Amino acid sequence: MTRFALLTILLAATSLLTAARADEATPARPRHELRTDDVEVAVNPFRDGLQITAGGVWVVRGCEIVVTRPPWAPHYYHGPSVAAVQGATVERGAERQVVAMRHVGTADAFVATETIALHADGRVEQTLEGVFQGDAEECLIQWRMAAMNPALLAGMSYRARLADGSEKEGRIPYLAASGELRDTTVARGFSRLEVSTRLGPLVIEVGPDPGAPAADDGPAPRLILYDFRKDKYANPDEPLFWFGDLGTRFKRGQPIRYRVVYHLPRGAGAPLPPKSVSAAAHLVPRDDAQLVPSADPPQLVPAPKSVTWGDGALDLTDFVLAVRDGKEPGPARSPQESMFGRAVGTLLVERYGELVQPRRDRRAPNPWPFELSLGTADAPPKAEGYLLQVEAYRATVNAADEPGLRHAARTLAQLATIQPDGRLEARAAMIRDWPALRVRGVHLFTGGQGPELHERLLRRLLGPLKMNHLVLQTDFLKWDGHPEIHHAELGMSKDDVRRILDAAHDEGVEVTPLVMSLGHMHWMFHNGQNLDLAEDPEARWAYCVTNPKSYDFIFSVYEEALELFKPRWFHIGHDEFADRGRVPFRESSKPYTVEQLFLMDMERMVAWFKPRGVRIMMWGDMLLAPGEAPDACHAGTKVAAERKRAAIPDDVVIADWHYVATTPDKLGTSLKVFHEAGHETIASGWNRPTNIVNFCRAAYEQQSLGYLQTTWAGYSLDPQSFARELPQYAAYVLAAEAAWNADNPPDPGEYPFMSRFLDLMGLTPLTPDMRLGWTTDLSAAWNVPLAAGTGETAFWKGHSSEADLSTLPAGDVRLGGVAFKLADRPDDPAAGGAIALRSRLTPLAKLPTEVTIELGGVAHRVVVLHATRDECARDQKVAEYELVFEDGARQVHDVRYGRHVFAYTNPSATPDGPIVWAGKTAGGLPIFLRAMVLDRADTGPRTRPKRVARVVIRAADAPGSLMVLGVTGLEARRWTE
Repeated sequence: MTRFALLTILLAATSLLTAARADEATPARPRHELRTDDVEVAVNPFRDGLQITAGGVWVVRGCEIVVTRPPWAPHYYHGPSVAAVQGATVERGAERQVVAMRHVGTADAFVATETIALHADGRVEQTLEGVFQGDAEECLIQWRMAAMNPALLAGMSYRARLADGSEKEGRIPYLAASGELRDTTVARGFSRLEVSTRLGPLVIEVGPDPGAPAADDGPAPRLILYDFRKDKYANPDEPLFWFGDLGTRFKRGQPIRYRVVYHLPRGAGAPLPPKSVSAAAHLVPRDDAQLVPSADPPQLVPAPKSVTWGDGALDLTDFVLAVRDGKEPGPARSPQESMFGRAVGTLLVERYGELVQPRRDRRAPNPWPFELSLGTADAPPKAEGYLLQVEAYRATVNAADEPGLRHAARTLAQLATIQPDGRLEARAAMIRDWPALRVRGVHLFTGGQGPELHERLLRRLLGPLKMNHLVLQTDFLKWDGHPEIHHAELGMSKDDVRRILDAAHDEGVEVTPLVMSLGHMHWMFHNGQNLDLAEDPEARWAYCVTNPKSYDFIFSVYEEALELFKPRWFHIGHDEFADRGRVPFRESSKPYTVEQLFLMDMERMVAWFKPRGVRIMMWGDMLLAPGEAPDACHAGTKVAAERKRAAIPDDVVIADWHYVATTPDKLGTSLKVFHEAGHETIASGWNRPTNIVNFCRAAYEQQSLGYLQTTWAGYSLDPQSFARELPQYAAYVLAAEAAWNADNPPDPGEYPFMSRFLDLMGLTPLTPDMRLGWTTDLSAAWNVPLAAGTGETAFWKGHSSEADLSTLPAGDVRLGGVAFKLADRPDDPAAGGAIALRSRLTPLAKLPTEVTIELGGVAHRVVVLHATRDECARDQKVAEYELVFEDGARQVHDVRYGRHVFAYTNPSATPDGPIVWAGKTAGGLPIFLRAMVLDRADTGPRTRPKRVARVVIRAADAPGSLMVLGVTGLEARRWTE
């Protein structure tokens, strides 16, 4: 699949996701809406929960209720459930509108009534009264009542009245705080909190209705508002302030009561009359309007252990042209040389092939400038290590082994850059390198739409980034012996899996199959099959350990998997066995505890795999007790955990998963526990950058086998899930860097893994190219400064010089390979630097709703450098760009948040809005600028030059103000006209 075909599919999938999510059920999720003139309330199931919008800006969203047995399992209720919202009643009156719903937990262990009322004056009142009636003495409730919009709160002043009558006031930091809860708390245990948001005052009242009778028969929850943006459990793509109850215990039969009233700003963001302005831009012709992005020195991923940069460069033009033309570069090669040549050539042709031009000097062709050797004294004495020396006329490689030779090829390809005349050169350097961890892997699902994405990830990302292991979860494979459980959407054929295996083999990546057993067995019960083998047929979660027919089924599947994969290791899952449903439930199981059933199953597994010579890999959470790791401890007690670990053979490899973002010493505690019990481990993290980096470091310090990057993006890798969960896949780049350099890992807050992912995968319209064109001086249209200054200008309200754009590069710059003309004095609060449009959060009369910029330049495409000041809802239309051509033709391009543009403080990845510049504010806040490519609709192989008369920028009444900082036109390729 070509880069452009994949990009087309990906972008189509992205647009489809605005209407529906691929992993949700086909029927629409229940939803109830209430509204006044400028306040809207929506009630949805978890995760969306309660949503409140004022003046077109979201204030509250994302509610989650968990009622559980302390410390955190099992859960009696997790909601708002679909059933609760589905069964809710709605009353609509002139003075107030009310949604009332009933929360019912497993076996009625928790029952509660919740009401959400929208009053005519804009108040939103939320109450809940519940009771625990389960079999335990007490339970614990955690209720995130609201995820609050950081664009409203950050940098603003507040005043809180605490429960004892005292008051606390201050200013919420604009920069996200990290650390302990005491450092991030705005207020806790308050009865009233007022924040001067950018919409106006927001007041939150907590406590019983003053007109209601006093009730003293239940606990009094202490609600908290704190900055969750850098919390250890935070999703970096969804910044928020957390409001609610972190945890209140209450006894069986004892009521729990909540009441919260939100007084929302009235008339906030009321639209002003439209305002249009025009200005003429000064165009500057450039014969280098676009060059292929390059860095000096080149950026190598992962970073090598040692680099000494030399003078000069090795010309690879003849070699790449031979590979591009399908020729063998030079005489017949050894298998190792052929592998090396393919590894280097494939990467360079994929990235630069059509741009490379024949040399114009008179030197003799040199299509094979490489000298290779294996196992010499010069090679680093480390597995997979290599010494690469690049000089003006040759590249010499001394590798410890064949994987080291392959890694050297990948590093050499990254040293190469295309020159303005079309030659390809590799920077001179001496590099000594080897991995810190032996196993560096990724966990992926198969997919119901073919293996193309798997192949591309292997060939463009995992292989080139020196990953060497893939755990492929194949639950929904089309098993020959069990057609009754085939999944029409998620099922993958064995032929498609063989294509994945072939791609992995070509890249030197070992594949371990993962087929879940014991728990997470929904795949076994698909289409309503095998329910007689389920421990709890209603839950459809675990099979019955005491039924021998369960093993007839699972081992028949495992036999097929072994035949297909022929693996060294086999991952059997085994996590969260008793998390859902009733365990034990079957009469044959009731004599046994959960622990006994788990060990009985493990005994069967070990007995089956051992004579087949395959080592078991399994998740480790069921073997850990609370306190033995920062999360994922499901063994119940320490004694039970120790018994389980002692009962499992030493040759079982433990994939020890923990997803919390905490320190290496805390993440390493469970690795040490398993090592002391005699087991080898693979640290397994998820997508939080701090979790990835620190778990790799912990794996190195505890001498684990390695690190596995897990992926939880639905049960299928396909274009829809790929587009929806792009940040998870982008995290592979950080995982590769951190695992290779676990002895000296990168700063998780600084590493630009998202933009590197898009570049490596070729998933951006701003493809590497060499084009003529022009830049524009937009100073005649600037209407806001880039610097907030000490007085905080109206546009930068709530910001300071620590959080503005005063540190942007100045003047003529090149960003992402494209030339732009930016402000000469970005640090001057009295000078302009950007074109800003009016928005809900910047309802300033001086700001326009439409700006027309006269251009008059010929272009095949126009590139806009932009950002929003504040966050908006995903896929919300922020603005539109209209290109008006000299012949009268017009072309409109929507600018959608989360696809084409983000707030300048948001690091998220997006194919349609690649990050072309990343830096920091004066206060150390990471900031980003993105480019949006406006292609002519009529562009093709025989496109004629066409003059762009003007570009019109129109606001779309969104919360965040669009800021345009530069516009560049790109014409023909430099040497094709």
